[in-house]
Amino acid sequence: ASFRLSTRPRLRAHHCSAANLPHKPSMAAGTALMLLPLASSAIAWSRRRKKEGPAVVKVPSWQKPRMSTSSAVPMGVHVLRLQPGDDIVASLRMFAQEREINAGCVLSCVGSTSRTTLRPAGLDIGRVFGGEGAGETFEIVSLVGTFSADAHNLHMAVSGKDCTTYGGCVLFGCTVHTTAEIVVGEVQGRTRFIREKDDMTGYKELRIEQLRQDDYY
Repeated sequence: ASFRLSTRPRLRAHHCSAANLPHKPSMAAGTALMLLPLASSAIAWSRRRKKEGPAVVKVPSWQKPRMSTSSAVPMGVHVLRLQPGDDIVASLRMFAQEREINAGCVLSCVGSTSRTTLRPAGLDIGRVFGGEGAGETFEIVSLVGTFSADAHNLHMAVSGKDCTTYGGCVLFGCTVHTTAEIVVGEVQGRTRFIREKDDMTGYKELRIEQLRQDDYY
């Protein structure tokens, strides 16, 4: 095989710069050379946009119906203390029924539990910690969530004697050991929390409903 060497000089990008031109360009020509990379990028972007089509603007989920309150609403505050043997979930839902709390939330909680039933993430069944015969008790380090008389979505974290912490969704079967001091917030403005099955998640999720004046009374 034979090869023929070309004597023609190869053009490189820097050959087109103002410094390598045989004569000094005018100010307009120099500006044009500076803008060439920008023009090239703009053309490439325009071609991509035509290929991809118009941008799709996603509506924020909280702007959808029943996904948020229509405006800021006031909040009332209740305080209750649970005693040994009380079930935390049952007590909160009973409290909501007696006080006619349609949209409740837990603002703060300190206390302890003996039998503690939590549903870990990704599982459909609960896990029981402590309880009769186990002799283990836990400090409540966090309790948050929303509830009404009909439903709840509460998450709790408890810590054992070696400071090992467990957390999950609170189920019926969380028994107070010594005390549970709970501060409850009541979202007002004729607001009601309901739970309906969400096709996106497969679970019963929160829907925020603001009742009309006629429905409220």
